[in-house]
Amino acid sequence: MFTRKKLLEKFDKECLKSDALLIHLRWPKWSGKTNFIQSAIKEGYINDSMSRYLSLDDSIIGEIDTPKGFNIYISQIRELTSGRFYCIFDNAEYIPWLFDIIENYIESTGDKDTRFIIINPNKIPETIFQQTVVTFTVNPFSFKEFVEIQWKTIELMALKNNPSIINNFTPLVDEYVRMGGYPDVVFAGNEEREQILQKIFQDIKYSLLSNIKTRDHAIFLSFLQVLANQTGELLKIDRLSQITDIPRRTIERFLEILENEWVIFIVFPFVKNKEKETSVHKKFYFSDLGYLRTLLGPYAFQGADRQHIYENFVFLELYRNLVPAHTIYFYRKKSQAEITFILENNTTQQLTPIDVIERSTEAIPQAFTSFDSDYWNSVNRYVVFNINKLTDKELGTKKVYILPHIAV
Repeated sequence: MFTRKKLLEKFDKECLKSDALLIHLRWPKWSGKTNFIQSAIKEGYINDSMSRYLSLDDSIIGEIDTPKGFNIYISQIRELTSGRFYCIFDNAEYIPWLFDIIENYIESTGDKDTRFIIINPNKIPETIFQQTVVTFTVNPFSFKEFVEIQWKTIELMALKNNPSIINNFTPLVDEYVRMGGYPDVVFAGNEEREQILQKIFQDIKYSLLSNIKTRDHAIFLSFLQVLANQTGELLKIDRLSQITDIPRRTIERFLEILENEWVIFIVFPFVKNKEKETSVHKKFYFSDLGYLRTLLGPYAFQGADRQHIYENFVFLELYRNLVPAHTIYFYRKKSQAEITFILENNTTQQLTPIDVIERSTEAIPQAFTSFDSDYWNSVNRYVVFNINKLTDKELGTKKVYILPHIAV
């Protein structure tokens, strides 16, 4: 089984070595969260003898649903252990009393050595001891992880020294864009992948519909189909309302559900000058390309919509590898000049404008020149992702890196 070493190292640094008493492990559905936490135990990040893994299938769950029962259970374990101990609760969204019980335990015992790992896709209630909580997200496989699973690595220097090998990776890009990064899909045989993807699609659909009144199910599914066809475009709610004949308030509620259920990510505009730059509308991208393709149907990702698909591809790689240390924006001037993404370092506030082009190109986008005249002092570098060109150029004193999509 593939071990997500970089993600485990990040989990160890940000969570296990922190002072947080509660580690909130968030995850989109089907992202492999159970395998991830089991890998953390197997690889020694969590000592197996110093942890307990509990799920809904464990009979003990029914015995620890009161403060007294919970405290007795933990104290009995602690009598046999010393030092840091991890109590792991899987599928915590189905254990409604869990947060209150843990909060009561910590406040009543003052135990600083017992740490709780809560595997739950939902947000933790704001009333829960926020100062002692750290949140960590397990996403589906990134493209780099997908490539590693194929026993291949992408080294930028190797690509520079031998650009012809870029085309060798094209089938992997096409496969990843078509099938996405859900672990069950990635590890399945070619003949099983579509079937598994359909199963995941149906499971996510039922999960989404559980948040919506029965009478609105049909219009929600219709809305989701329309939304999929507008991936990467400006999110104009009034326009969506006209197209779908769904009230604005209902659309806003649908979007909130899709975001909370990890189906879409909302991207905000980069705005410093409201007179020149778009500040009203947002954009959105889907959390998995396989899910998006299933929504769009068998003839998806052909023709003009491929531009937005590649944007979605690059966005997911940036998000999975650089957030939360960075924030991802898009940039659009009222004159229609546009840059796909603006990556802002949240520590230094340095900016990296990124343009995503569906075709092969070595040209510097005109929008970079305009952006540089306004923000040259804040820009670190410029990046253009295209099909297969790899070179670097200069824009004034700044480097412009022309990179293939596979190097993201």
